[in-house]
Amino acid sequence: MSLYNPRLLRCDTPAAVRAALAAVGADPEGVGAMAPKGSLLLLRLDGVSAAAAHVIKEHMLSWGADAALSSGAYRGQEATTDVLLLGSERAVRSTLDALAREALPDLPRIASEARVAVDRALGDLPAPTLPSGLLTPALRVQEKLGWRLGIEAYTFHKYTLFETIEKTAKLGLPYVGGLSFQKVSKDIPKNFTPNLSDDELQAIRLKMDEAGVRMLTYYYHTIPNDEAGCRAVFEFGRKMGIEVFMTEPAVEALPMIDRFCQEYGIKVGLHNHDRKASPHYWSPEAILRVCEGRSSYMGACADVGYWIRDGIDPVKGIEQLKDRLITLQLHDLDVAGPKGADVPWGSGAGQTEALLRKMHELQVKPVMVGLEYSRDWLENEPPVQRCIEFFNQLSLSLSK
Repeated sequence: MSLYNPRLLRCDTPAAVRAALAAVGADPEGVGAMAPKGSLLLLRLDGVSAAAAHVIKEHMLSWGADAALSSGAYRGQEATTDVLLLGSERAVRSTLDALAREALPDLPRIASEARVAVDRALGDLPAPTLPSGLLTPALRVQEKLGWRLGIEAYTFHKYTLFETIEKTAKLGLPYVGGLSFQKVSKDIPKNFTPNLSDDELQAIRLKMDEAGVRMLTYYYHTIPNDEAGCRAVFEFGRKMGIEVFMTEPAVEALPMIDRFCQEYGIKVGLHNHDRKASPHYWSPEAILRVCEGRSSYMGACADVGYWIRDGIDPVKGIEQLKDRLITLQLHDLDVAGPKGADVPWGSGAGQTEALLRKMHELQVKPVMVGLEYSRDWLENEPPVQRCIEFFNQLSLSLSK
């Protein structure tokens, strides 16, 4: 049972941050100084002793962040207070690490509860938590639509994960999908897999924090069909704040995987290649068959490029799947059929606009609309930018 009810707050405007500060009883004179620090993460704790609250504030300040407590507790007039931590993920996590080593009895318990809340909430919040400074008009509209556009790492798989994160931020997108066979960085020359150490995973989280990018999805070709192996993958997902695993496991593993989905609150999108490579997952009908009787945590990771090459109408595919569409890998191809190659969205045979309009009509909201451009690997940023512009313009038109 949680004593301190730690949770992340979604505050995407300065007014919302000020309201959250007022809710914990912060001194009105200090609200103006603290509010800008809430543009990244806000973590609220309830019923903290005043002594513990002061220690939390000191640690947050040491990271250039802050923590708000009630004016009464600040002045020594109240024994307990609600606390609001404001700052970057780096500041919050470093503070929690320090609290775990403090002698004051309350603080290790606070650190333990808050770590779980941060790990889970970064992947499980029902809506994006974009800092207000990153919200363009298109991103504001996409928040209302429930759409999150992100770069699939396969688009830049010739580069490292760190370079992919940098490119994603440069393109103005706050989301990315990870890839198990991509190297992490020059300093961590290993594939991005659950075998990485906690220190290496933390380095990735801090890299994303620095860039203002969140990882929503992760491709891991085959989640193991054994308890220990499956749990290791889901623990990795929890640590990384991942919302969806994209995978092509053995059909026999689906009952166990579904059980872990429900335990961890992480969804699984069953990924399709062509009908030969993915006989159980290649079409919407195939996905619906294997998902029959399973929880809502399991459904399709629809790779639209393979649909088009296999003769599947992408608009009808969305209609068939409806809420079983967990996440989307969106492509447009120059021609329908096996020889189709990627082109900027809206310029080919993929019915991209009709697909997105159908998704809006049905109120289907995949965890991520993944931008995967499988062509011209070392010089594909211009067409990727055109895909983003197409998506943004269509989003804005749907809001009118």
